[in-house]
Amino acid sequence: MAFTCMGKHSELPEKQGYSVKIGTNKIVLFRVGEHCYALEDKCTHRDVPLSLGECTATEVICPVHQARFDLATGQAKTPPASKPVKTYPVQIRDGLVLVDVDSPNVDSPN
Repeated sequence: MAFTCMGKHSELPEKQGYSVKIGTNKIVLFRVGEHCYALEDKCTHRDVPLSLGECTATEVICPVHQARFDLATGQAKTPPASKPVKTYPVQIRDGLVLVDVDSPNVDSPN
């Protein structure tokens, strides 16, 4: 696993999307309290940036059709999305957010 530094945890906005591009990967970070989640910045329903969506304690809501995705697993929770979004392993070390962009996880739909 090769982790890439995304910045300081304390500087990420609380429950707001922070979009970053690394190579061909567009990733959105969400900080919820002491936790940080990294997901592909694209709704699987219509390719809309999830970084523009609303973040709750456990989900991000697509700004266009209100599909909900689990922050931890990427699982699609409500229609119209039925496919999960990629999630990426995150570590917080010495106050820095590190993301392994080379090892995305995709959960299978239930």
